[in-house]
Amino acid sequence: MLLNKPLFLKYATKNKLFTPLKSFSDSLLFYYIGTLALENDGDLLEIGCGGSTYVLYELSEKFDRTITVCDVQDHFIDTHLPAFPSAKLNPIVDSSINLNDYKLGETIYSHVDGDKNYNITKKDLEFCINNMAEYGIICQDDYGNNKWPSITQAVLSLVTENKLKIIIVGDSSIWLTKPEYYGYWMNLLSTDREFEILKTYIGMQESSIVLECSPNYYFINTLNYAPAWSQQINQNYEYIKSLCTEDELKILNEIHEYSDHPYYLRMPYPGQSIPGHWLS
Repeated sequence: MLLNKPLFLKYATKNKLFTPLKSFSDSLLFYYIGTLALENDGDLLEIGCGGSTYVLYELSEKFDRTITVCDVQDHFIDTHLPAFPSAKLNPIVDSSINLNDYKLGETIYSHVDGDKNYNITKKDLEFCINNMAEYGIICQDDYGNNKWPSITQAVLSLVTENKLKIIIVGDSSIWLTKPEYYGYWMNLLSTDREFEILKTYIGMQESSIVLECSPNYYFINTLNYAPAWSQQINQNYEYIKSLCTEDELKILNEIHEYSDHPYYLRMPYPGQSIPGHWLS
């Protein structure tokens, strides 16, 4: 990821996206988790188009995977194609409640950003579970978002039913997988060097400064979770430098130049999320 800077960052800062992406941190996580997922077999699925659809189109191009995009309005599906014309698109112009009527391959990376209704969100997630490829992972948008409490309730109901387990909680997104793939993902993220750089960078720039909480805030449920307060920001930066080669650090600094661009949603934003308040 650090050596293959994603194009969606460049497009976002040039205002070439028709709608904002997730928050800057969640966008980086969304892209990188996708690259890890696509090391395995399986296709992509997007339920409800938005700014983050650009990221999935880019991943479709880079990994030559089919992306099924479901939205009730076809112009939302088509709007993303000029940026990534080689994306292998399987468009479904329909409500997600009818997805079982269509033939899809198994999905390795799914993104749910559809209807905010509790029952529909839960059905969308169950569809992703039932069509998940081995080691698949789901990103649910608007988790912890006070504007849409039904999303958080739907996610937690499936966690309570042991149909999903939480891997990562971001600003307003959550990454989940089936219980049988949980160990795979936790081991992968615990040992992935570039993810270690990325989560430390995100923690230093977002959590430690804004929330004064652990830089591992974005990597919960792990053995390496430990308190680290804002006065340790310099230590964290030194740690990042120890992980990176000189070229990687240069690229990370270039990526950071995008972070304050107004075209990204910044958290917390009024009436919606306060990151971390829903975590124990």
